Amino acid sequence: MSIANNIAQIVGKFTKSSVRVKSFAAFLSTSFASRAVTIACQTIQVPIVLKGIGPEAFGYWMTLTSINYMMNFADFGLGMGLQNKLADAFAKDQKTEARTLFGSTFVALLAIGLILGILAGGALLFIDFPTLFQLKDIEVRAHAGEAAAISLSMLCLGLPLGLGQRLAYSKQLGWWHNASQAISAIVTLACLTAATYLQWDFLTYFIAGILPTVIINAALVLALCSYLGWKKISQFSIKFSAVRSVLSLGAHFSIQQILNTVLYALPAIIISSSLGATAVTPFNLVQRLFNLFAVAQNAFMLALWPMYSEAHAKNEFGWIRKTLRKSCVATLATAIGPMILGAIFATPIINLWVGNEAPVASTALIWLLFFWNAAQFLQQPFWFLLAGVSEINRLTWYSLGAAVLCLTSMFLLVRPFGAEGVVAGLLIGYVPLLLGSAIAHTFLYLKEAERKKTLPPEPILVIS
Repeated sequence: MSIANNIAQIVGKFTKSSVRVKSFAAFLSTSFASRAVTIACQTIQVPIVLKGIGPEAFGYWMTLTSINYMMNFADFGLGMGLQNKLADAFAKDQKTEARTLFGSTFVALLAIGLILGILAGGALLFIDFPTLFQLKDIEVRAHAGEAAAISLSMLCLGLPLGLGQRLAYSKQLGWWHNASQAISAIVTLACLTAATYLQWDFLTYFIAGILPTVIINAALVLALCSYLGWKKISQFSIKFSAVRSVLSLGAHFSIQQILNTVLYALPAIIISSSLGATAVTPFNLVQRLFNLFAVAQNAFMLALWPMYSEAHAKNEFGWIRKTLRKSCVATLATAIGPMILGAIFATPIINLWVGNEAPVASTALIWLLFFWNAAQFLQQPFWFLLAGVSEINRLTWYSLGAAVLCLTSMFLLVRPFGAEGVVAGLLIGYVPLLLGSAIAHTFLYLKEAERKKTLPPEPILVIS
């Protein structure tokens, strides 16, 4: 059989595939391309930034980024809750309901961002950032407060604009978001390269690094609304009941966001405030290296979330079970296995990457970060399934317990053991309470779903 016939058969099978399969294929292919571009840009960006502003300013920048991430729970889980609600509405072809849900949630997040900006902006006036983060560079000290204010402004704008990602995923147009991420990475790299070449001051440099993402997120929201025919503000009905509906589900996601704050934002802040901003740099560089191994997993896991929602709405539990097995195998093969080599060769890779511009992480820190990332990778297939079928409430109390245990452990261990103690503290809370509970509750959900399928139909009562 000719190559042309083989290709024709493959194309024929694909064109006959379900919308879910086609959407997954589009998301997966663009996700790899987008992440390749993003990683390449960020890899090039780090030595450029280190050269342009130095290790301390870089560490302070990463600290502000962590603070922004820490504040993401301020949306009360509305973004994630909206994604599930929209996926359900689109699956049932409830277009008016979808538009009302999106418009109401957007306005709610706009109001939250405004309130947060006013309250947090006032608090910034009373914080001595140079002293808090032990800053020594004269220029960084001079602009530390202004950089924090700008970072807060971008966070407040980002709350409603982040709904572009949720809208794209719920409509199974995740590749739109992937494309916007790639464009954002390219534009940010171009701005930072120009800033280094022109020798801009720290504050202007900082703005050049964070503004492109906000602008492109806004463009994504406008493009998606235009695609869906939501071109006029008058088309949107703003209803409090819609916000309440999203919030009832989003509240459980909000707990997860608080946990994410502890896991991903606070470590850098604790290290910076306890050991100095410079100590954040080796921790951040190793974590950035291991983030590369999450690329393949994220490429397919993010696409599965709205698909789990759709399959749950249609009671396709066999598909859910089979997809979970495949995602676990893919995680081991594409993320955890290759990351072992990354841990073994972490030091020479980082030296080749940034040269002698930054301090090198210890072997203990590298391997602790390896186990920390491996635990997260293992949990993801189970968490995304529970999130997609709106069963995330099962993990709410475990998440709170894990947040408290991780936070306490990090504070207790940072002084005697440094950055290594912070990562050990993360593992102490995460492995038993999050990884273990996610696996247990996933199997409980699947068992309950199987039991419901085998139950006889309820008798129909006839009233004479």
